[in-house]
Amino acid sequence: MISQFIRPATRLRPAPISVRRNRAFWPASVLGLDELESRVVPSVTLSVTAAPFYADPSGVKDSSAAIQNCINAVHAAGGGTVSFPAGTYKISFAGAGKATSGSMFTVPSNITFAGAGQSTTKLLMAPNQGNYRYIFDCQVDRASNVTFQDLTIDQNGLNAGGNLPSASNMRTVIIFTNGTGDIVQRCHFTNLVGVWAIADFGTTGSVTIENSTFDNVGLNTTSTADIYDSSTIYTDAANVTITGNTFAGRLVNGTTVDAMGATTALEIHGYDQTITNNTISSYNCGVNVASSNAGFSNANQFYQNNTFNNVSEGFALFTDTESSGGPLTNCSILDNNITLDVADWNSFWGIPSCGIYQNPDGVGPIDGLTFSGNTITFTNNTTVPPTPTQTVGFGLITGTSDVDTNLTITNNNITDSYAAGIYLDAVINGLTITGNVITDPGSGTAGLSSVNLSAIELSNNIQNSTVEPNTFIDDR
Repeated sequence: MISQFIRPATRLRPAPISVRRNRAFWPASVLGLDELESRVVPSVTLSVTAAPFYADPSGVKDSSAAIQNCINAVHAAGGGTVSFPAGTYKISFAGAGKATSGSMFTVPSNITFAGAGQSTTKLLMAPNQGNYRYIFDCQVDRASNVTFQDLTIDQNGLNAGGNLPSASNMRTVIIFTNGTGDIVQRCHFTNLVGVWAIADFGTTGSVTIENSTFDNVGLNTTSTADIYDSSTIYTDAANVTITGNTFAGRLVNGTTVDAMGATTALEIHGYDQTITNNTISSYNCGVNVASSNAGFSNANQFYQNNTFNNVSEGFALFTDTESSGGPLTNCSILDNNITLDVADWNSFWGIPSCGIYQNPDGVGPIDGLTFSGNTITFTNNTTVPPTPTQTVGFGLITGTSDVDTNLTITNNNITDSYAAGIYLDAVINGLTITGNVITDPGSGTAGLSSVNLSAIELSNNIQNSTVEPNTFIDDR
């Protein structure tokens, strides 16, 4: 995981209140004077193709300067909509007159980027952009009430040139910091080769990412020489909602999973975050559930009704023991459907395929984890994974370094796990395992002892536990 907190400029006035949260017409007695004074209702719509901007919707001429000029004009008018009629708009750092060490577009508060529809309006990165940091930078003055809607952003990642993405070469499409009421909706992000597509930092704002598509993520190669760490959406923040989105890693040569760069769909640090109804396919890991790198609280992360296809891991727990924000607290992982592909991700970083997994590389305390109603199905068990005994449905393999408390594992269905259905090698005080249905555990081909074939394998120091009733089925 690449961890980087972007420190915003000092905010000199309260952030505007989002009209999208139905507060624009509340009376002053409800809003309060400060909120009423800082609220700005978008008032103008300007088209990037109209005078005096003249962006080119044919994609022939570079439209970057025209787009920034339109942003500036809408901002000067008090906020409103930057409208993109149907067409393709070529963008580049050179066209924007910006250095690749910074951002292509600077976005202030109260700006809506509105296309005519993600199938008809496209912003296309010019080739050979090389190494760069951000395309849309919404960090200045903690930009609030920024919306991206109904358009496609094609990063053209396979034709970017430069080095592999890294901490100094982020290639991030949109970055938010402490903005209130920021929204991404009904957008399409494609041909993504970067550390993050969207990143959000800070705890005083709120961000919603909904009903959007992220596809063709990663390089067109399975060579581990080209591996780089990436998370399509990265948060170290609070008050984030990610719902109804679709994520798809690139299929190498159109057929093969395991694309380098299709590393993680969602990496979630911080608190009060809700991740629901997303579909994630052909990534090494669906979700990293992680501690804050900025010292924020790690409480109240909620994951429900997400679908994972052809992934190596559904949920990876990285609960850093050094996080000053305290343990991962009150985390709920409910009613998700996870289909694991063991063989196709076998060479990717040597991490075992699991529905949910915490390993010694990401050890830190957990206080209150509920894993309930999930379905985990193993497929393609034909290749021996790097750590076969840890290739399990639910795995906490933490040794004795921390004490996990109040773990609940209930009503899950785990089928054809390579090794055990549930494997806990940890110090735990307060454990409930009940109502689970585990079918054909130990379905792996090699590398297992008899104990690894168990439906539930418990070791280390576990106290105050209830392990009944559960159902074990052997159909082999």
